[in-house]
Amino acid sequence: MTSAEPEFEVVLRVLGARRTDALLKVGLPYFFASLKVAIPLAIAGRITVGAMAMAMYGQFAVIGKRTTGWVRRNADAN
Repeated sequence: MTSAEPEFEVVLRVLGARRTDALLKVGLPYFFASLKVAIPLAIAGRITVGAMAMAMYGQFAVIGKRTTGWVRRNADAN
C-alpha cells in the first residue's frame, strides 16, 4: 500500500477500518489495474522477441551457408 495515496489510509483509519479493510478497499484496485497493464505488455514483448529470434535465425542461416559453402550438409546433398 505504499503506492496508494496516504490520504486514503488516513481516511480509512478515521472511519475505523482495519488494516485488512484498507488493503482490500484500496490496495486491490491498484493491483488489478497494474495487471491490466502488465499482462498485455508481457504478451506483446514475448511476440516481439519471438519474431526477432526467428528473423535472426534466418539471417544467421543465410550467413552461415554463404560463408561455409564448402561444407557438405546432409540436407544439401539431396
